[in-house]
Amino acid sequence: MTSTIYKKFVVVVRKLENIDWKRYYGILTSYTIMKATIITLAEHDLFPLLCAMPNVGTVVHIDTEENIRSALSMYSDFNSIRYIGYVNVTEGILTNIQCIAYVGIPISMNYVEDITTPSMMRNIVYPNITLEPLQGGDQLACYYKLVGKPVDFKLCDTIIETSNSLSYSVLINDKEYSVTRCIAFGKSPVVVKKEMVGKRGETYLNLVGYPIIM
Repeated sequence: MTSTIYKKFVVVVRKLENIDWKRYYGILTSYTIMKATIITLAEHDLFPLLCAMPNVGTVVHIDTEENIRSALSMYSDFNSIRYIGYVNVTEGILTNIQCIAYVGIPISMNYVEDITTPSMMRNIVYPNITLEPLQGGDQLACYYKLVGKPVDFKLCDTIIETSNSLSYSVLINDKEYSVTRCIAFGKSPVVVKKEMVGKRGETYLNLVGYPIIM
């Protein structure tokens, strides 16, 4: 498979009390699937400035509102880094102005067979079920009630070839979604949504995933 240079996710979590632990672990599970670096802070630890770490593209922060607003001010001037703060896990989402993101469920490729990337395509670094499209921070804030909640879905274990991708069919409450594995050079995964309409597989795996801001 072709190698890809990509921006990493770093997740900084504070040890908190009286939170929704199920959604907390749901959020961490999804970022772990994305191979994010997880940094755990004790109660009085200072939030680290992570801009010096190589290839950091997104800083995710789970903490109190006070600590998140303090950290957010640190990242307001770093145009190359997106900042996403989950207030007490489930009470709100704050981002810096540079943050353009979407709501998705990361999918582990351990459930399906490995494939050889076609020469005219590139790998998708973070395969996912996209639930909500790219949007800015003010719009992302409304999804705080969704993140970390378990979503039951069915994943077709057979790859489907479209005009511009290799993808998997996904069903959520019988509504069609997809997970893109490879995309043609010069194309965005957005085009796959139309290409996958009506393309369903024969056998599906019953799985559970957790939405996050990606």
